[in-house]
Amino acid sequence: MAINRTILCVLITSLTCISSAAFAEETSAATSAGANMPRSVQVMKKFDKDKDEKITEAEFLALSEGSEAIATMTKRFKKFDANSDGVICYQELNRRFKMLAER
Repeated sequence: MAINRTILCVLITSLTCISSAAFAEETSAATSAGANMPRSVQVMKKFDKDKDEKITEAEFLALSEGSEAIATMTKRFKKFDANSDGVICYQELNRRFKMLAER
């Protein structure tokens, strides 16, 4: 159980604690080309199990184990789901990662 928690913490950290310089570089390249940011593509590939280019809350929480992890990931899902429609799309991922890059 401790190993699973450690793996989950590493996953959460890797999704949210990427250097600002990397985000800024991805943001400028993606927005100028009109494409999705590389980080957004990585997250979509990891969580979007049915390949519909939308991440449901169930898909987002599927890798979580334990009530603490589920609670943390539920909060993160709500931050990414900007329009509260129950799914995270590329536009929301791009917007969130751009905002994090500008911090």
